[in-house]
Amino acid sequence: MHLHRSIVVLAFMVVAAPSVSSVSAQTSPSWGLTLSVGEGPHTRQAGDVYFLDDAVGNSRIAVFGRLTPARRAWVVVQGELVPGKIGDRLSICYLAPNGSCREYFPNQDGIGASVGVGTRASAFTGMLLLGGGSYAQHARTFADLDLGFSVSRHFSLTATSRQMTWVEPQYGRLWYRPILIGLRFQN
Repeated sequence: MHLHRSIVVLAFMVVAAPSVSSVSAQTSPSWGLTLSVGEGPHTRQAGDVYFLDDAVGNSRIAVFGRLTPARRAWVVVQGELVPGKIGDRLSICYLAPNGSCREYFPNQDGIGASVGVGTRASAFTGMLLLGGGSYAQHARTFADLDLGFSVSRHFSLTATSRQMTWVEPQYGRLWYRPILIGLRFQN
C-alpha cells in the first residue's frame, strides 16, 4: 500500500511539472530541511530467527547542503530516523516455520550522514547518496535515492528510497528498504 502511495505522489509530480513557475527552477537550493515518513520491507529470516512480516515504519528528519551552486553538485546530508510505531511490543507468539516464535525486527532509530551527487532539471531535483551511521546502537551503511519536485521556491515534495545493510551480532546480516515521502523546506 505504501508503494502505491509513492507511485501516486511521483505521478502527481510528473503531471504538475509544466505548471511550476520558472522562478522555482532558476536556482538550486543551497540548503534544505526535509521531514518525511514511510515504511518498508526488511529481512524476514536470519539463521534460525524469523521476524514478523509487518512493514517497519519510520519518520525522518534530514538537513542537506549543496557544496557548489552548479546544476550538478556535491551534496552532504545529515539525517535522523525516528521509529514510526510507538508503544509496547506485545509478547504474542506468532509461529515461525521452524516452530519458534517470530521476533520483532530491530529498531531503526538513529543518526547518520551521507555524501553524494545532486542534480536539478527544471523543478526536479535528484540526489544519489552513500552514507553510514549508528542506528539502534549498531553501525550501518546505506544508499539513498532522493527525488524532489519544487512546488514553490521554498518547498519541494520528496520521495526517498533507502537501502540499509548491517550485521547485528545476535542475528547476522540484516537489510531494511524504506520508501519515505515528505516535504522539504529549502533556500
